[in-house]
Amino acid sequence: MNRVEIRSSGSPHDMTDWCIERTAHVVKYLADAFDSLGLALAVTPSDDLARLEISIRAALRNAVKELAFVCGTSWTEADIVTIANDGRDGYERVAVRFGLMKETRAERRSVEYGLFCARLSDLIAKPTAPNRTVVNAAFSELPTHIRDRQDFRAIREKTDQLLEGICDWTAYRSLVRSILEQRHASRAPKQLHSVPELAVDYINDATKEPIGIHD
Repeated sequence: MNRVEIRSSGSPHDMTDWCIERTAHVVKYLADAFDSLGLALAVTPSDDLARLEISIRAALRNAVKELAFVCGTSWTEADIVTIANDGRDGYERVAVRFGLMKETRAERRSVEYGLFCARLSDLIAKPTAPNRTVVNAAFSELPTHIRDRQDFRAIREKTDQLLEGICDWTAYRSLVRSILEQRHASRAPKQLHSVPELAVDYINDATKEPIGIHD
């Protein structure tokens, strides 16, 4: 990328970073507008909303052009389509390409979930039930997006039963293994591996290509 310097006769400072920040906010807000517009069109299609979409798309194209310029990179029509179709998620993927962020929220969440799966695989690899401290450590300091997952809630419920003595270790390991394998199968239709290998696959898959800025 080519470094751009933006200066004003009224200030001795390089204003490039400020311009990048302000322009990125404009593109992000337009991405949010596409998210809201998409919902509105899905519920109540109308000519007025269709015309509004055309106007927002035109504003987005100019904003993305300016953002690419101040970032010292180039834009493509695909960047416009990505943001218009996928809203904030699309903006984050474009922001990664423009060098505004290292990873998207979706990528970061995928890595975090992969690390949690690695914890679980280490836990159920033990031949006998570990003590309460070891079990609870696998579930410590988890972000909300993991705790809100349906598969996590099923594992957490069975974990509580394990700690209460309602569920035995064999049944617990079987359930966790099944959930991890189902999740892996839904992500990549290939031959299933052992659970430790599954955890590595989660992390490897998550760190390849970005899916979708930190606020």
